[in-house]
Amino acid sequence: MDEQFKRSRLAKGDILLSIRGSVGRLVMVPEQLANANITQDNARLTIQNHVSSAFVFWYIQAESTQSRMRQATKGVAVRGINIGDVRALQVPLSSKDEQVEIVNRIEARYLKAKAKVGRLPPALLAKAFRGELVA
Repeated sequence: MDEQFKRSRLAKGDILLSIRGSVGRLVMVPEQLANANITQDNARLTIQNHVSSAFVFWYIQAESTQSRMRQATKGVAVRGINIGDVRALQVPLSSKDEQVEIVNRIEARYLKAKAKVGRLPPALLAKAFRGELVA
């Protein structure tokens, strides 16, 4: 019976992409979820060894890719994207070393922006208490 679920079995480094409901949400599969199974509301993207999973993850997160998925989403009650439309997404690939360098730069920018956002509310509160937010 386990054999029938082989295609939905996760491996570390796979990427899960929601294809029903909130189309386009992503998560990298951690080691703790290896051999778990997924539902039909998600697509399991198995990444080949010569490709960086993180590179594909960030490429799919890009607004241009998310926009293409939104345009391909269909349905009324439950919105979704067909797996064929997901397969049609073409990820431009460079060497794995270049992919890793691109991911490192993206993640550095992300962490820098996240740190700034984390400091924003206290800075706004401080301005509010000093009366600097109103004319």
